[in-house]
Amino acid sequence: MQNAVCFISTSFSLSIQALIEHGYTVFDSKLYSFYKKVIRKIARTFKLYWKIFFRILWGGINLKSLESFQIIIIFDFAMEEYFYGLLSKYFPSKTLIIYYMDTIRGDIYRERNIKKYKYSNVNIFSFDEQDCIFFNLKHNPYFFTGQYLTDTLSYPDPLNKVFFIGYAKDRKEKIEKIKIELDKLGINNNIIIIDTKQKNYSNSIIPYTDTLDIIKKSSILLDIVREEQAGATQRELEAVFLKKKLITNNTYINQRKYYNENNVFLIDFSKQNILENFIDFLNKPFIDINNDIKEYYSLENWLARFFDNIT
Repeated sequence: MQNAVCFISTSFSLSIQALIEHGYTVFDSKLYSFYKKVIRKIARTFKLYWKIFFRILWGGINLKSLESFQIIIIFDFAMEEYFYGLLSKYFPSKTLIIYYMDTIRGDIYRERNIKKYKYSNVNIFSFDEQDCIFFNLKHNPYFFTGQYLTDTLSYPDPLNKVFFIGYAKDRKEKIEKIKIELDKLGINNNIIIIDTKQKNYSNSIIPYTDTLDIIKKSSILLDIVREEQAGATQRELEAVFLKKKLITNNTYINQRKYYNENNVFLIDFSKQNILENFIDFLNKPFIDINNDIKEYYSLENWLARFFDNIT
């Protein structure tokens, strides 16, 4: 299958690393220079779908290199209208797939783009089940990237330490509120908010392998998502695979096969006491998740869901 499918991305993320290590070809579609962006804008404006523009703009992706692949999977952050136009013009018989790794609803840019591709011959998948219902897309939850970078052994931690790391985005106040409440309860926590614009916050990313080591030495993971998001996050999967409890505001988690009320504390920010009954939750035993359920979130099964649902 590695010889039949390739991927197009704009970043060397951990998921991309996993794909490469499994023998898949990944092309980089990022425009690194200003003059290339100017050329792309001119070509897009006048709808000039010439081969020369493909060669100039995406030198790392020449048309010949794509000819041997029957299926081309494009991550949503690598997708834009002109690039898709070139691909569909020169490869009308190939199967093109767009995979959305972030929630579409509530994002003006993504909502506008999805309308452009929705009625084309491209297969559109999303990790977010509610996006799939709302925009009539195909659902494919993401695989757990950490399983290819670490073992699943954890370290006992009697302190019930809560761990969070992530960008501030629009959730900083919520995360800080949780930390205040955890401190009031005397629960040890390690909350790392990344915000390059604020001096009081971390301005650098911890390597993911180091993050996994911290997770394995923690007891509870904190995951705060956008209100619109329904899809499973990597933090959820970290909790499942590394046998950790989870605090989350994603109410759709109770629809997943790995949900267990012993393992997941659903936080409700509309309540005055957002950690009401949290101590009772801590005292409940962790329930291990069946390996068959975990296997659903493997790289192999993630790819299989594409191949089983393309048209």
